[in-house]
Amino acid sequence: MPGSPGRRPAPAAWGSERVDIGDAGHVNAASGLGEWPQGLALLQGLIAAA
Repeated sequence: MPGSPGRRPAPAAWGSERVDIGDAGHVNAASGLGEWPQGLALLQGLIAAA
């Protein structure tokens, strides 16, 4: 977070928010999440805010 060496800027610096997705790991096709309702809801919120 801000001021922490080696960390990326806080999401708020980009006008976004940080979302904790628990133990999902890296979010990509290889992660094996399959259908992911929480991810779909996040995407729909992003689209609605655009």
